Amino acid sequence: GNADSLQRIMRMAAQRLDDEIDAIAASLARGDVAGANHMLHGIKGFAPIFCNDQLSEQISHVEQLSKTETAQRVATVYQELAPRLARLRDEMKLFLEA
Repeated sequence: GNADSLQRIMRMAAQRLDDEIDAIAASLARGDVAGANHMLHGIKGFAPIFCNDQLSEQISHVEQLSKTETAQRVATVYQELAPRLARLRDEMKLFLEA
């Protein structure tokens, strides 16, 4: 696409991360692994466009775990991922502001 399309998609992705980083943790705290999986699945879909392979793989790993593991197990692994998602969101916002 073009620069406008990239900015539109990035704005949407940054907003989604803004909305869902804490919501995933809250879902897991309530034991709602299915809800967390739904949000992680959406993030997994757009992540490869904006981040490196290592982060994409980590997102995929946590999303996959959320299909089969307990909320407590996923929450433990998600605690490592959440700050990286927040950094991605912040970098997107900085790019969009520039």
